[in-house]
Amino acid sequence: MKSRPGQDPMALERGDWATIHQDLVKSGIIKSWAALEPLYVGAHNYDHITIIAFTDMSAYNNLEYQSLFKKHWGDRMQAVLENTGASRDMIGNEIWGVVASVGGNRPATQ
Repeated sequence: MKSRPGQDPMALERGDWATIHQDLVKSGIIKSWAALEPLYVGAHNYDHITIIAFTDMSAYNNLEYQSLFKKHWGDRMQAVLENTGASRDMIGNEIWGVVASVGGNRPATQ
């Protein structure tokens, strides 16, 4: 994602969005969530990325964000979504699958 001028991308990620992802981890729908800023990189058109590790593709395909938004943000839902949209541009969206790993993590079954 690319932050718009004057915006703090990590404040947004640590604030309203973190509660959504904490709920998803606690419920077992996702394994983890992380927000990253580039440290040593070449030219790119983004200033941060987020990574969500799902337990499997069905968890991804069946995620009900609207109900999470209502649960955590209530009457602020529209304002939070508008603030999110006004603070950054979505540069891309990719889905990657684990094919090999070290450390006890196995790839999700196909």
